[in-house]
Amino acid sequence: MRNAWRMILVLGLVSVASGMILAGFYGWMGPRIEAQQLREQFEVGFKQIFPEAADFKAVTPVEPLPERVEEPVYQALDSSGNVLGLVYNAIGDGYGGPVKVAVGVDPDQGQIVGLAVLSHTETAGLGSRIEEPSFRDQFAGKPVTDPFEVGRDVDGITAATVSSQAVSRAVGETARGVLEALGYSVPDGATHATPDAETHATTSATPDATSHATPAEKAGGAAGPSVEAVQALFGAGVDLGLPLWPVWDEAGAFQGVVVESSADGFKGPIRVLVAIDPVAGRVQGIQVVEQNETKGLGDKVTLPEFTDQFVGMPLDAAFQVGVDVDAVTRATVSSKAVTEAVAQAVEHVKAIVGQGR
Repeated sequence: MRNAWRMILVLGLVSVASGMILAGFYGWMGPRIEAQQLREQFEVGFKQIFPEAADFKAVTPVEPLPERVEEPVYQALDSSGNVLGLVYNAIGDGYGGPVKVAVGVDPDQGQIVGLAVLSHTETAGLGSRIEEPSFRDQFAGKPVTDPFEVGRDVDGITAATVSSQAVSRAVGETARGVLEALGYSVPDGATHATPDAETHATTSATPDATSHATPAEKAGGAAGPSVEAVQALFGAGVDLGLPLWPVWDEAGAFQGVVVESSADGFKGPIRVLVAIDPVAGRVQGIQVVEQNETKGLGDKVTLPEFTDQFVGMPLDAAFQVGVDVDAVTRATVSSKAVTEAVAQAVEHVKAIVGQGR
């Protein structure tokens, strides 16, 4: 019995000593690991944007920084101590998880200097292409007041729209806010903030940026043009198989068309509105307006994470799941139904209105 207690005492003392040693080791190594990570961030990320920088100095904001920005924000300094610009880390929501980017800003010009992708878990060969200069370089020189919207002023990566939007939003939703938080005066310009998910789902399906009216309301409540009227314009061989509505802005300028289409999902038809700009030859956005898919699985085709893939897609795209459309996990049938409905709408517009007219 005495030996047992002696053994318990020895083991206890060894455990306490081991804990103290480990705590001391991590206390000693922690700052060194953090310093190494900071050096890697400077060299791998910040130096890509400001290659002439000799040092990076943290600055204190006068107002709260935007939500997606990691503190601190740094000044990039040359060897003489002159400020080259500002640089900071921002987080976007990618297809596979968070996308972390370093963003460089010229506060005097109110422009993006450049960006570097620091970390992500996007699909290899698709979303991972956000690292490529052909995608990143388009941000250099953009005013911080730009919309930063894929399909509008940012060219997305084919079959990786969600990944492209993650980077675009990480930059667009933070750049102006960072300058304002540091006390810089930012001139008014184009709409800055990308709409939140709920608003984006509505506006992406409605080409008229000045109104959120439904397609039928924009057409005065009409159900669309008659087959006879279309055939009178395009010839007797033309068939108007789907409802189509032209859309104008308040000044009477043609914005595009909205087409209603449907395809069979896992639990029945999925009805989709597709906004198309036939002049630019691209899809402006889609909205799933009716579906009965499985909750938590197939019904995810209504979320921006899936529907935003179609924003900006050219009308000559394949429109195929696994080729240029990423399916919702475990909801391939539902994903294919929406994609098929969009493809039908596109073919309909190309046949009736024409592409690039």
